[in-house]
Amino acid sequence: IFGSALFTRALLNSVGIGLITTVLAVALATPAAYALTRLRFRGKALVLPLTLAVAVFPPMALVGSLFDLWRALGLYDTWPGLVIPYLSFALPLAMWTLTAFFRGLPWEMEEAAQADGATPWQGFRRVLVPLARPGVLTAAILVFFFAWNDVVFAISLTSSDRSRTVPAALAFFPGD
Repeated sequence: IFGSALFTRALLNSVGIGLITTVLAVALATPAAYALTRLRFRGKALVLPLTLAVAVFPPMALVGSLFDLWRALGLYDTWPGLVIPYLSFALPLAMWTLTAFFRGLPWEMEEAAQADGATPWQGFRRVLVPLARPGVLTAAILVFFFAWNDVVFAISLTSSDRSRTVPAALAFFPGD
């Protein structure tokens, strides 16, 4: 299997699906984590606990419903058909990680940027995100590993080598 075209295809699928999931999760989680740490809004105290509830929800409980839905929508055995469920579990992970990093950044940096005339968005983008780069990288690594290592969705939501990832390909490896 390791020298075959099937494994090469599975490797490309894993890298592609993992990178897409990582980029989307980090891009969505970064402003969400900022909002959770810096802004005041109604229901803020419920967001992180609900996010944690989603993160610990067993994926196996969703597979049957997703299988039927994905078949009906044409997402079965496609990259988006794997990226969407991966994102639903990776986004809470990235949000939790980035929230911890944003909490550690000093408020004074943001206030100084605004005193210099920056809008809140400019202060976020040009000051806080560069300071949170280690957190963003940490979240990206965790999300990529999560997407790479998933077996439940990869086996249940694929039926061919078209989008099967490495862990699923190894599960179907016949051995000698």
